Amino acid sequence: MSQQETTPLKRTLAITGFIAFLLGLVIAILAGLLAPENPYIIMILVLLGVLIGSLNITTKEILPLLLATIAL
Repeated sequence: MSQQETTPLKRTLAITGFIAFLLGLVIAILAGLLAPENPYIIMILVLLGVLIGSLNITTKEILPLLLATIAL
């Protein structure tokens, strides 16, 4: 059995992406409860979502992501 070795950079990016996802989730919940109609909060959440999504995407997910983007 051969297992793919994870480099320190990949491991760091995975941990950073997971922490960013959790922080984004907490921020989204708090923003939804405290200021649901504030356009600046919505813009920040969109930018954080793009950043977190780009950190968490893997090579296996690139083709389905591109296909879904074209379909939309």
